[in-house]
Amino acid sequence: MWNLYSDGGSRPNPGKSAYCAALYNNYVLVESIGGYMGESTNNKAEYKAFYTGLKLIEEHCDIYDEINIYLDSKLVLKQTTKEWKVKDESLKDIATKCQEIVEHYTHMKFTWIKSHSGNEGNTYVDTVCTYFIEKCKNDVIVEEKEDISKIYINCPYSEKDEAKQLGAKWDCTEKKWYIPSELIDQFEKWL
Repeated sequence: MWNLYSDGGSRPNPGKSAYCAALYNNYVLVESIGGYMGESTNNKAEYKAFYTGLKLIEEHCDIYDEINIYLDSKLVLKQTTKEWKVKDESLKDIATKCQEIVEHYTHMKFTWIKSHSGNEGNTYVDTVCTYFIEKCKNDVIVEEKEDISKIYINCPYSEKDEAKQLGAKWDCTEKKWYIPSELIDQFEKWL
């Protein structure tokens, strides 16, 4: 079971902004990504955090995995699940990207959690956001790097668990398994 937590914030609103997403597998932190965004709004930071979290899901999860999403932003949750319309033009592009990723997964459940309620995952992502907002006083923007070195493999569905254990990841857009180039020796039978 996978759990994703994300949080974004700005002080004031708009103001210095940061985001963080954290992906857990069976309650163990697998990966987290966060950073300082510079001057932005709270809603943009919340969406940046959630989108970053969805990219972690694409990297680590299979489309049939059980995935729980925990958000403290009702706006992001309700717009992603299409319960609310996206009225803010500046959010439409990222909202659409989030909706498109979510549509690929069959067992994804959304839960709203109250901020600062003692939830460990939410506390973690909130703490990272606060760290970046407080430490980045000179508008130094921390950027995440995209992994460009994907090698696609020909892995039959019956062998997906073996490939996944060796480090293969699922690309939802291409609908193929891929590996980073440094793992090529372990995947010769699927090349």
